[in-house]
Amino acid sequence: MNLKTEVHTDQVGARPHVVLEPTDHPLAVEQRTGIAVARVQEIAELLLHPNA
Repeated sequence: MNLKTEVHTDQVGARPHVVLEPTDHPLAVEQRTGIAVARVQEIAELLLHPNA
């Protein structure tokens, strides 16, 4: 997707924190402003049932 990111690491075993550069890309907007539960469900359904 060629989105610029910053990756912040923590202690071993902890997940890194990934921050997207502020742009108008939907993923960057959702990271900045939050994501609705309905959108999370939509993404999960696409991942779990890609041919539906």
